[in-house]
Amino acid sequence: MTGTLIISQIDSAQIQGSWQLAAINNAQKTGPQNGSDSLSGVFKKGAVSINLNPNFVDNNVVLQGTISSDGFNGKWEWIGFAGVLNSGGFNAVRKGI
Repeated sequence: MTGTLIISQIDSAQIQGSWQLAAINNAQKTGPQNGSDSLSGVFKKGAVSINLNPNFVDNNVVLQGTISSDGFNGKWEWIGFAGVLNSGGFNAVRKGI
């Protein structure tokens, strides 16, 4: 995937923002994160968990990892009614504003 995560609000435990992502190299079984939407997340014990589909009940893409001065790195999971449908690693590079 390639695209942008925009964090528009951060407080002591909550994250809000938006995303715009597109599949590359004919990626298969990536989940519903092809397009754009809002995101919602939390800080917990030094880790960050961001749901790219907070308005879905059983079709979510969750990014779990840590934020550093360089960006956001970790693991993504596509979670459906049956559980984890696909997963992998990700590296989001911080861009200047």
